[in-house]
Amino acid sequence: MHTIPSNTSGQKSSEQAILTIESRLHKMQQTLPLPAFSPAQREAQHRAQRVHVRDLWFMATLLSACILSIAACFHFFQQHQILLYIDAYSHIRIARSVIDSTNPGIAQLGTVWLPLPHVFMLPFIWNMYLWRTGLAGSIVSMICYVITALYLYLSARRLTNRRILSYLGALVFLLNPNILYLQSTPLSELVGICTMTMTCYYFLSWVQEERPKLLILCAACTFLATLARYESWILLLALCVLIVVIGWQKHHSWSQIRGNLVLFGVFAAFGIALWLLWNQVIFGNALAFQNGPYSAKAAQLEFLRAGTLYTYHNWWLSVKTYTLTVTETVGPLLFALAALALLLFCIQERCSPVALTMLVFLSIFGFEVLKRYRNETFQCPLWHRNGGASCTLAHYSGE
Repeated sequence: MHTIPSNTSGQKSSEQAILTIESRLHKMQQTLPLPAFSPAQREAQHRAQRVHVRDLWFMATLLSACILSIAACFHFFQQHQILLYIDAYSHIRIARSVIDSTNPGIAQLGTVWLPLPHVFMLPFIWNMYLWRTGLAGSIVSMICYVITALYLYLSARRLTNRRILSYLGALVFLLNPNILYLQSTPLSELVGICTMTMTCYYFLSWVQEERPKLLILCAACTFLATLARYESWILLLALCVLIVVIGWQKHHSWSQIRGNLVLFGVFAAFGIALWLLWNQVIFGNALAFQNGPYSAKAAQLEFLRAGTLYTYHNWWLSVKTYTLTVTETVGPLLFALAALALLLFCIQERCSPVALTMLVFLSIFGFEVLKRYRNETFQCPLWHRNGGASCTLAHYSGE
C-alpha cells in the first residue's frame, strides 16, 4: 500500500518566509523618518479633529438667541407695538395680497420694496390671526435674527479662534434694543441683515481656505441679499472688487481671478437682473423702484420743495446724519470701541486679505450716505432702522 507524501514541511517553510518578510518590513517602517507636515496641513488636521467636538458655545449662542427673540417679541406684542411703524402694515399687506385680494398672484409683490421678505411671509400669512396681529412677519424676522447670531458667532470664531469671545461678540448683536424691536416686527431689515451676514461669513471663509464651494455659497447668499435689501447691491459691487484685489495680493493668475469673478458675479448678480426684468415686465420701467411714483425719492419731493430736506446735496450733513444714526443705534461707547478695534486690526493685519474682508461693511455706510445725499431714503424717528447693519460691523470690529 502506497502512502501520499505530506506537504507539511513545505507549508511551514513558506509561512516562516512570510513572517520574516513582515518583520523586516515592520522594522523598516519604524526606522523610516515620518513625513513632515506644513503649518497649513497641521491646522487642517487640528480643524478636522475639532469638528467631532461639540461646540457648547455655539449651542449657547443658539439658546440665547431663541430666548431673547421670543421674549422680545412677546414683550412688544403685549405692548401692541409690533405694527407700530407704518411700513410694517405695508409689508404684511403686500404678502397677504398675493393670496387674498381682488387680483391675487405674484404680480401683487409690486415694486419699490424687494420681494424676498414678502415671499418668506407666504407660509404664515394665510393664517388670519398671524396676519392681523403681524406675527406672520415677526416669525420671519425672528428666524433671521437667530440665524444672524449664529453666523456672527461662526465669523468671530474664524477670526479669533476663541469660542467664549465669539459668544460675547454675538451678544453685542443679540442685546441691541433696536435689533430686538426690529426682529419682533414684519419689517425687512432682519432679512437683509441675515443674508448679508451669511454673505460675509462665506466670503471670509473663501478668503481663508480658497475653496470654490465657499465662493459659490457666498454668491448664493448674495443672490438672496440682493432680493431683500438695496444695501446689498453695493455689497455685491464691493465683493467683486475684493475678489480682484485679494487675488492680486495672493499672486493668483489673471485667468484664476477672472474665473472667480465670473463664478461669483454671474450667480450673485442674478437677483438684480431678475428684479430689473420684473419691473420692466410688470410696470414698463426697469427702474420703477428708483424713480417711479411710489419710490422713496418721489415720496420726499414735498419735503424737498419745502426746503426741509437738509441732507440733499450736502455731503458733510449726510455723513454727519448717518454717523449719528449709527452711533445711537449701536451706542456711543460700543461705536467708539468698535472703530478703535477696527483701526487696530487693520494696522496689525496691514491690509491683508482678511482685513480687507472686514472692511466690506463700510460699503454699506457709504451707500447710506449717498442715499441721503441724493434724497432716496426715509428718515425714521421712532426706531433707527437704517443703522441695523452697523450692529453687525460693530460686532466684527469688536472681535
